[in-house]
Amino acid sequence: SIVYDKFRNSIIAHDGKNKIISINSKTKKIEWTLINQLPFRGSLSISGNNLVVNDYEGNLLNINTDLGSIIWKRKLGSSSMSIYSNARPIVVNNLIVNPGSNGIFHVLQLDTGRLIYSDILPKNNELAIFNNNDIIANPIFFEGIIYILSHSGTFAAYDHKSFKNMWNISVGGKNTPLISGETIFIIDNSARLLAIKARTGEVRWKREFKNQKTSGYIFEKNTVINYNGPYLVDNKILIFNNNGDLFQLNPKDGKIETKHTFDELALSPLFFTDHIIFLFSNGEISRFN
Repeated sequence: SIVYDKFRNSIIAHDGKNKIISINSKTKKIEWTLINQLPFRGSLSISGNNLVVNDYEGNLLNINTDLGSIIWKRKLGSSSMSIYSNARPIVVNNLIVNPGSNGIFHVLQLDTGRLIYSDILPKNNELAIFNNNDIIANPIFFEGIIYILSHSGTFAAYDHKSFKNMWNISVGGKNTPLISGETIFIIDNSARLLAIKARTGEVRWKREFKNQKTSGYIFEKNTVINYNGPYLVDNKILIFNNNGDLFQLNPKDGKIETKHTFDELALSPLFFTDHIIFLFSNGEISRFN
């Protein structure tokens, strides 16, 4: 994980293990290093002089971005079956919304670490993958509502002041949903792209994609097709998969308007004003309009 602190001109990163470093982007000198007892879990988030991150012991840490010292640490629980992910806490109105293992999320005060609220997103056994219910998509805050998606079965909305549960629907996914206007777009673990009304949880439309491919002649092998997205670019919904397919859909009705096929992607693309950068699995980097 890597974040940029624009107020201090600092690049702060962890290496997927137990070390966080802060580097001055102008002088290129290391400002501080923090070594934790256990590896960090998920990505970093920054707000003011607060850097928040989880570790694999179930601790949420708030780190001072000036000094690299720990402001506070809170034990929130862990699971031996936790999935390695890039999910990160989000900071909203001096509150931290923190995704956790086993479908549990917590809301804490940023300055003190005091636990204010927690809830669990139930697992739907029909949607469960690897018998796991971790929250591995980023939480979303939009127009006063917190949206939380578990890996295996529940997508929920909460009022950010009262923490009242506004609605739940049976959807499991690993990709962070996309919100535009009054609609949430999400691709779930079954490769269904859904358009959901943000205020009510009602499904406007859904589009099913192929989620498995068969290879081999004598001994056939079925492998899962993974999808990246959704993205909203130039009033089109974009979905990528690890077969190298790019689908462009109309956000109003979910109709597929175009399909392009590239080499297999190594990771999600980068979008700029008038072009896209792809990194392919063979190590090639390409730029497309």
